[in-house]
Amino acid sequence: MCRSRPLLWLLAALALISAPLRAAVAGDTAQLAENYAVCAGRLAALTEHNWLMQDPAADAIAFRRDWTIALFEAISAAIPGDEAQRALSISRHRARREHKSLLDTASFNQDPRRARLALATALRHLMPCHELLTR
Repeated sequence: MCRSRPLLWLLAALALISAPLRAAVAGDTAQLAENYAVCAGRLAALTEHNWLMQDPAADAIAFRRDWTIALFEAISAAIPGDEAQRALSISRHRARREHKSLLDTASFNQDPRRARLALATALRHLMPCHELLTR
């Protein structure tokens, strides 16, 4: 019985150490799913805008959008609960709507300053999305 006591202490210590790590991983997974949801929405808006503007880069952006959606679906499957899934869906649609508004302002606004600011903001919002795919 004396020999098993250090083993029990070791197992208890490992359990105590790993509990916060599991919580951190779960939190990281939820944050990563949120990031992919937002990026999927933004890239969907950009793809539609590029098709509308007949941009030759539309197919490349569509590929990045599809890639982001695949990664989003893979990681969101690990997020339990209907409420969490609904929140991810809302984030994705909100990001799409907001990015579409920025792109419309950048392309069709009569005020060149506002158009320039909207384009700069849209590009700045896309940078983390491209970083997610290239890391």
